[in-house]
Amino acid sequence: LLAGRVDIFSCPHGSYADETVELLRDAGFLHVCTSRNRNVGWDNQNYLLPRRYIPNWDGEQFEKRVRNWLEG
Repeated sequence: LLAGRVDIFSCPHGSYADETVELLRDAGFLHVCTSRNRNVGWDNQNYLLPRRYIPNWDGEQFEKRVRNWLEG
């Protein structure tokens, strides 16, 4: 239906269990995003990628937060 391969799965609300990760790996996904609230780093596993919550910030607030994450 999408006319292409889907390699990344984002867990609804970031919730996941070890069984979920195994099922997604077996289904052929290469990456899984979770709700772990931290930066992506070299130590991240492809099947347990963190993500950040981004509310409806204005541009100035968004820039400030991203700079803090990158410097932290």
